[in-house]
Amino acid sequence: MDRDITIIGAGSTGLSAGLFLESLGYKPRIFEKRDRVKITKAIGINPVTLQLFEKYGLTKRFINNGWRLDCMNFWYNDDLIYKNQFSKVRHPYPFMVIQPQFETEQILEDYLSEKGIKIERNVELLKISNDRTSMNLEFKNINNDTNFSLQTDGIVIGADGNKSKVRQEIGVEMKGWEHPTEYTLYDIELETPISHKEGHYRFYRDGAMLMLHIRDGVWRVGGNLKDVLNYLPKDTKIGKTSWETNFTISEKVAQNYSVGNVHIIGDAAHIHSPLGGKGMNMCIEDSYIFSELFHQNREKEFSTIRRKRVQTTVGVLGQLTEVVGGQHFIGRVMRGSMKPFSFLFPVFMPYMRNFLLGLK
Repeated sequence: MDRDITIIGAGSTGLSAGLFLESLGYKPRIFEKRDRVKITKAIGINPVTLQLFEKYGLTKRFINNGWRLDCMNFWYNDDLIYKNQFSKVRHPYPFMVIQPQFETEQILEDYLSEKGIKIERNVELLKISNDRTSMNLEFKNINNDTNFSLQTDGIVIGADGNKSKVRQEIGVEMKGWEHPTEYTLYDIELETPISHKEGHYRFYRDGAMLMLHIRDGVWRVGGNLKDVLNYLPKDTKIGKTSWETNFTISEKVAQNYSVGNVHIIGDAAHIHSPLGGKGMNMCIEDSYIFSELFHQNREKEFSTIRRKRVQTTVGVLGQLTEVVGGQHFIGRVMRGSMKPFSFLFPVFMPYMRNFLLGLK
């Protein structure tokens, strides 16, 4: 295929876009301003994503590299209230694969390398300008501090994250809101009596927390509790912290995903609550949908088709986050005591199960 494609950003979004486009016969150029970094970030690959990568042989690589999460447990204090078994879902992959995002990205990059596509790293986009027939992209080579230009009559895909330079260059704003509650997130070594083969949502009068084993005794622990590590299960031993961050959660969607021949996908187009592990998976869905539309010469429809679906999902995530964060009255009531409401769990947990797995 002779259509020029330039992808800005080589995270999971840009790499998956490169993979899907390569499979359709294109040879995109992928630029990334960073060198490789080993930051865990997203850790869950859902069934939809696993199915998308199946025909490329990558699903087996993901499953063999990570571990299968088959169940999420819901606790109130130290009492187990409900086990949400993913095996009840009718799907070829009724589970999530847990592995650090940088390992997911390495598998994607290795695949592209096998197909002859190399990531051009330490190259930063500075400016996008247009004339009547083409675009001029100005870059900086960070290694030798020199600038260069690329003239293209093709398309540019901005997959460069929530602080997207591409989005800035085309003048598209993000619209939405920010939750007031501050969250703390750790990747930390733990010895704990609860199962490392299952995930755990733990609710308390003061807030909520997530516990999910990544590998080799390192757990993802996060929540809106003050001094969240003080709420770990009884007899848990704390080891070394490999990553820690404090943040607030925003629910925002770009006003438009396409301006002329420039398109934004992934976190460049939407940011939202990490609740439910949607982030990386929605970004990869963006990449797949855009690639298919582009191959049909319908890329101008991407914003119309995809944005409405994303807005709906972001809205649901926002409501769930308000419940967990205690801003919603249901969350405040359940913080008092979850046990009286336990009879409702079998009613709404099938929906939650499908939502968590990306099937709703």
